[in-house]
Amino acid sequence: MRTYSLRETAGTLCNNYMPFINNGYSSVKVCKSREDAAAYFLKLSNEEQKKFDFLNEIRKLNSEKTNTNRWGLLNNSEWTHIVVTILVAARGRAVHEFPNYIGYKGYLYNAFQSFIRMSLSEFAEIQALNVFWTPRIKNYGLTDMEVRTAYPQLCNCKIWGN
Repeated sequence: MRTYSLRETAGTLCNNYMPFINNGYSSVKVCKSREDAAAYFLKLSNEEQKKFDFLNEIRKLNSEKTNTNRWGLLNNSEWTHIVVTILVAARGRAVHEFPNYIGYKGYLYNAFQSFIRMSLSEFAEIQALNVFWTPRIKNYGLTDMEVRTAYPQLCNCKIWGN
């Protein structure tokens, strides 16, 4: 199930949404033991869950206060960003192929392809997988400021447009 979910998530983003994706970053951490890896994965999952819950709550409150048009993303609204976080805990030789840096769309495309290869490989075993996205409210996005505050790693990407 985890390998299928990873393959489908990466494949969908890679094949259907690449024209709309403008940022990405990657972080690879090698842990000495399975327990260390599990603890690190849970720590990251909890941090991301809190961040996503907070951003979604802000979006919900803002939409209730302003009664914003639900089609704002299509009408040049300032709410233009959607963030997807894919956390993967894996072991095996194929894990070392994953890029540790994503600086432009070519790297991002390669990262998605690495996820797909990893999910199909007999040389990698997916131990855990979490996929987060924000906002979860249909037809809403995040502002530049919200993304830059919650995800400072994205500010350093060449593709951000600084």
